[in-house]
Order: sequence, then structure tokens, then C-alpha cells
Amino acid sequence: MKVLICDYTGNSAQWIDEFIIKENVEIVGTITPATDKNLLAEKSSWEYLLIFEQGNKKFFMSLAHFMNIPPQRVIFALDWNSWAAHPAAMYTLLNPQGGGQLAYRILHFKTARQFNYFTSCTTADGLHYVATSKDNYVIRPMYLNNKNHAEHEMKLFQLLTKIFYGIDGSEGLFLDLGANIGTTGIYFTKILAPNLKLLAFEPDPENFKLLRANLILNDMEEKTIAENYGLGDVENEMTMYRDIYNPGHNGIFSNDSGVEAETVKIIPLDKYFAEKNIS
Repeated sequence: MKVLICDYTGNSAQWIDEFIIKENVEIVGTITPATDKNLLAEKSSWEYLLIFEQGNKKFFMSLAHFMNIPPQRVIFALDWNSWAAHPAAMYTLLNPQGGGQLAYRILHFKTARQFNYFTSCTTADGLHYVATSKDNYVIRPMYLNNKNHAEHEMKLFQLLTKIFYGIDGSEGLFLDLGANIGTTGIYFTKILAPNLKLLAFEPDPENFKLLRANLILNDMEEKTIAENYGLGDVENEMTMYRDIYNPGHNGIFSNDSGVEAETVKIIPLDKYFAEKNIS
């Protein structure tokens, strides 16, 4: 299998030594920030573009789109979820030590989905979650990568609140408004700011059940207030549309991915604060 390497991390050679079956791959070239990008245009000379990047995936996907490289030929080497979307390349290129472990996890996840099981996931930070196996956007990458969803964004959010608002996280509430299954609020108040209490709102009944389960799994029920409401400018009941394959995408606007409807309660946050005497 012919592969073009795009290395913006400087560690592609070491990674390839560890994970790739050498006899199954021919590297036609390596692109770095200092080299010519002409090889990208020579699409007939390689089958897959293997990208090593540092959290700037959107840029490389835009570059591939500009070069008319289809997403089916682009793999982000350090993202197991990207390999999961390319099973042929995964089984051909990855060795049993690295790739074999990944293949096992992918097969386990697919089996769970086939039988509509819930899938537990333990992150690198020792947090535990249970979620529907149909979720492509939160639990699948967490399960494959062993990293908490939105970890980078939460660390950045914490830094920005300190710089611009002087909030040090020593006391108060972390508001998770649209908590889904709790991966954001639990991570933030368990790992980043353990002195904060968690106030989580989640309107979808199915997500709310999983949120409560995950709070218990992570010993967070005593420091959390979880409310089964959505938030709006007036108290109301509204139709919420459920995205089966991305429960975090549920909302009051219809979508194209496995739509199911549910009536949910909406309350104003200001009114909630007043009734609960929260400053």
C-alpha cells in the first residue's frame, strides 16, 4: 500500500517504527513544513495521505479539500477514530502490537452497536462513563483514544476565564448548559477545578439518565445538581429532535440523522437562580 506522509509533529518516523507493518507499506514521500507540497497534487502515486498534526485538523482537511483529495484517502495517524473510519488501511498497515489492540477495540465497539449495548469508557484521567454505543461523536473517540471529550477546549476555557475574568476556580459553580452525558462537567469539576460544584442542565430524558449514571460512577452525585430541563427565555414545553448517532446534537431544530421527537421542559435560567437563591 502506497502512503504519503505529512509530518507536522516530527515524530512520524518513530511512530511508523512502532505501529506500521513495514512490508505492507511503501512511503512515497514525506511532507514537512519546510518541504515542497507538490506531492499532494500527485494523487495517482499514493493511496492514502497519513497526516501527523498537532490539533489543527480543520486546516489539513481544508487543505485536502482544496487539493481535491477525498476524505476517504486522508488518515490522521495519531487519531484512532480516524483509523476506525478506514478499516482496510487499518488492517493492512497496523502491526498486531499497536494496530491489533486498536482493531480489537473497534470490533468490540461495533459489536456493542450491533446489539444496541451501552459501552463503558475509561479515560486517561481515570474517569468512567457509560453511553449509547450508537454515539459516533463523543463516546466512540473517547473509547478508541482513551482521552476525555473536549479535554483541550476545557483547559483553554479555564485559562481564558482566569485571564479575562480573574476566576481562579477556588469556589462557586460550573454551569454545564446542555450537559449531554456529563463528559464536560464531570471532567472540569473532577480534574481541572475540584473546588467547584457542578450545576448541569440536560433536557433529553435519555441523556439525563446517562448523566446521572456517570455522576454516580465518578463519585460526583454529592457535589452536583442535575436538572432535567432545557433553558430558554420563557418557561415552556418544546419539541426536541434527537440525533441517534450524535446525542449531543439533539435540539429544537430537526436534523437529518435518525430523527426522533420528544417533548421537553424549558425554563429561564434567571428564574431558576432566583427560586434557588443562587447568586
